[in-house]
Amino acid sequence: MNFFQHNQVLARSVMNWILYGVTFVITILSLISTAFPALVLRMMGGLTDNAGINPFEPGFYFVPLIVANLSLLFVGILCNKEKLPNLLKRSIKYIFNFEINTRITFLIIIILIGFYLIFTVEELYNGEYFPDYYIRAQERLENYDPMVIGESGIGTHIEIFLDWIGLQIFGIDKASAIFSSVFLILMTYLVTAQIAKKRFAGILAMLIMISSGLFRFYDTSFAYPNHWIAFYLLSIYLLSNKWPFSPISYIFSVLSKGLSIMFFPANVFFIYNMKISKKKKLKLLTPYVAIGIIGIVLIQSGFNFGPESIPYTDFKYHDFWGGFGELNAALRNDPLVLLFLPSLIVGLFFISKKGIIHADSITFMILILLIHPSLLVAFSEHHNIMYRMIPIIPFFAMGVGLLFSKRPTAQFSQS
Repeated sequence: MNFFQHNQVLARSVMNWILYGVTFVITILSLISTAFPALVLRMMGGLTDNAGINPFEPGFYFVPLIVANLSLLFVGILCNKEKLPNLLKRSIKYIFNFEINTRITFLIIIILIGFYLIFTVEELYNGEYFPDYYIRAQERLENYDPMVIGESGIGTHIEIFLDWIGLQIFGIDKASAIFSSVFLILMTYLVTAQIAKKRFAGILAMLIMISSGLFRFYDTSFAYPNHWIAFYLLSIYLLSNKWPFSPISYIFSVLSKGLSIMFFPANVFFIYNMKISKKKKLKLLTPYVAIGIIGIVLIQSGFNFGPESIPYTDFKYHDFWGGFGELNAALRNDPLVLLFLPSLIVGLFFISKKGIIHADSITFMILILLIHPSLLVAFSEHHNIMYRMIPIIPFFAMGVGLLFSKRPTAQFSQS
């Protein structure tokens, strides 16, 4: 190894430590309100000493959070030192080496989607229970013209168009919402199986996605459809061998919801982490760099991508720190994510050290998703809505899937 290669390896190692260190700290900050619900309110001035509330009173998830993560840490240490009983060691090894053949995988996917639809389809006829439907979404659909961009900006044009198409074809305003949710489930499987090189990892991620309480709370909502997340995952999947379509899918994500602009650095990071030639990386990065430059020019010129993408002039300090409590609020019905997110970050760090490079990509995306609620409320006039945290579910699921990667260097293949 020459001097240049040595410095390159050292730089990547330092970046790796910084990435996981920052992500772990942000994860702990985001879970403070889970462990001590009143602490954040006290820190933000929402509670005073006269309130008679102990800011360090443990929350419902405090004990499970500590026990779950310490237990996994203890098992991991014993496993690393080969101190586990032989039966348990063989069981763990079998689970991590387990794989499913293609036919069985296809059958499992059909069954899972079928069960999901059976328990979900009746929601299509129950009416919309979110106020935003009656405040803006219903009128927006009734007055929709595919050739005219509404006052809400271009950042919702594709979303409205797909809702309008679903209504025209099926006569149900929630039709496109359920299709995008099914598509999101499938994309969670496909991306996970692709980067982990293992179908079992994809099925596991798919199960986590379907079981998510936050996802199922919004999965048939006309006011908050999942088009933007599904298109974004498709853009990642297409980086493999359909690269010209990846930036198109990303643009569709932005045109479904302007908030997708926050995903831009993650796509660049995914490409950076791909183990391909520099020439191919440049080919993949070029359209994204062009998108970034055009986006900056349009934002600076006052172009309307949608209300969520309009920056506020002043930094709101208290709102920024208060935004770290959004994870607990959004995922209170997703104990799997709340309890095991710290352990997942640690697990991704260790498999990254073993050469599974897209552990870094998933970690970087989780970092963006954890910090974006704070940035949104600090730099805009908007309040956080729980559905904006839905993307953390598929990326948590992908992270879990990566722990079961088949190869020591799970990566994209480039033809």
